Amino acid sequence: MKLFFIFYNLLCVIGLFVYLPSYLRRKKFNLTVIKERFLLKKIRKIKKKGTIWIHAVSVGEVNLVKPLARKLQNIYPDKEIVITTITSTGNKVARQFFSPENVFFLPYDFSFLIEKAISHLMPDVFICVETEIWPVLFLKLKEKNIPVIVVNGRISNKAYKAYKKVKLLMRPFFNCATKILVQNDSYRKRFISLGVAEEKLVISGNLKFSSLDIDLGKIELFKNSYSKIFLPNDIVLIAASTHYPEEETILRIFKELNSVYPNLKLIIAPRHPERSSYVIDLVKKIGFMPQRISKRESRPEAKVYILDTVGDLTNFYSLADICFVGGSLANFGGHNILEPAFFKKPIIFGPFMHNFQDIKELFLTNNAACLVNDNLELKNCLEKLINNSGLRVSLGEKAYSLLKKETESFPITLNLIKNYVRKKDFKKQLS
Repeated sequence: MKLFFIFYNLLCVIGLFVYLPSYLRRKKFNLTVIKERFLLKKIRKIKKKGTIWIHAVSVGEVNLVKPLARKLQNIYPDKEIVITTITSTGNKVARQFFSPENVFFLPYDFSFLIEKAISHLMPDVFICVETEIWPVLFLKLKEKNIPVIVVNGRISNKAYKAYKKVKLLMRPFFNCATKILVQNDSYRKRFISLGVAEEKLVISGNLKFSSLDIDLGKIELFKNSYSKIFLPNDIVLIAASTHYPEEETILRIFKELNSVYPNLKLIIAPRHPERSSYVIDLVKKIGFMPQRISKRESRPEAKVYILDTVGDLTNFYSLADICFVGGSLANFGGHNILEPAFFKKPIIFGPFMHNFQDIKELFLTNNAACLVNDNLELKNCLEKLINNSGLRVSLGEKAYSLLKKETESFPITLNLIKNYVRKKDFKKQLS
């Protein structure tokens, strides 16, 4: 095992030097984040021992775990709930809903850093959201007899193909998990085919259906503040979580439709807020004057708005009349459609929804969303929804009803985690 750690640490060092310049250039990380992941200063400030450690990679996983983290804190007020993330946006969103001092970046997967983090936190249980495998972290947790629970487990088609090629290599890391709570039987079979012991797998449903944590009081305050930027007869289209080149596609379709429907307004919310400047330039190129949401200016004459803030997409879903969820017309795997469903909004997405395949199939089977395969279908679908308010209402109601029906995964997940939270003598178990 020592040879593995030496070899793996060496690979990590090489990878860090190779990819770090690119990450810094693309603003994926900054020097402050790198420093935090090496020095562990925030981790050392945690005073209580026997923590519940939750790891959520980015914004999507952080939003998914909100209700779980809050419920665990209510059940175990004597425990520290700590949340680690990988991305800066995920970290920022986590600090907005949870104690900022208990949110930090996951240490780099070097054995000496992971050892220090585990020794200081002494977690009762480590909860990993979806399938984020960190070899050293998982092995060290197993060495210390700390339960590792994977919640909302899944393996995408792309990941499955990759894992099959290195099945023998990945098997020990997967089996470090004490329990893997998978979304459905299809994912369960994939884990088994990769060598995961059957007794470790539990079908718990999709936690995403129970992950919405929306404060309706705050939504009303938001509406009162922001609804003034739109006129009463405006039809608001939001293009959410977009990637290149979806913004240009949406803008060109919008320009055609807006010439026929002048009361149509567009909000573009790029998946990565740092791309806002690019989107703004693109809006100008297409022939519109962009309005940044962060400016908080009321300009009823504006046609195109850029959502350039973090954590506000949910709020703007509540104002929209039609929701296109991006990362799906371009091949990025799609994004979560449950928030617009909560607000009873008609939902449109493209053919590339493999990261949300189960949710996609469920919504389409129940006629609760619209699938468009290309730009022409998107334009036609939008025009149909613009012209038919009854269809907009019907689709939104179906989406909401489906969301409410599929909410049984949360208690299954919570009850299983409770079995592994130690009441006392956790120090002896870590020795």
